[in-house]
Amino acid sequence: MIKDFWSSRVYDLNVICRVLGTYHLYFVVAVQAIISALLIIRTYALYERNRRVLSFIVSVVVAVAVFALWTILSSKAEDAPELTEYFVVSGCMSPLSRTMYV
Repeated sequence: MIKDFWSSRVYDLNVICRVLGTYHLYFVVAVQAIISALLIIRTYALYERNRRVLSFIVSVVVAVAVFALWTILSSKAEDAPELTEYFVVSGCMSPLSRTMYV
């Protein structure tokens, strides 16, 4: 059934799988940002609204965000491998190289 679904469409599977992968990456970043904001607020309240603690936590978050942006922007773009017939049967299981994961 899955094979019939994927093969009956005219769309390019590489494009669809990359769009889905990009969506999942952005979704993970958004969820982590929301959870980290909640944890920062909670820690700030736990330490009786101490501004030193808040400034320390915010500075760590900014440092990590700058490092993450630097890592993303300085990496070289690689094309994902083309999907083979084996991967078409099982859906969007496009293999990524080790450098694309890191």
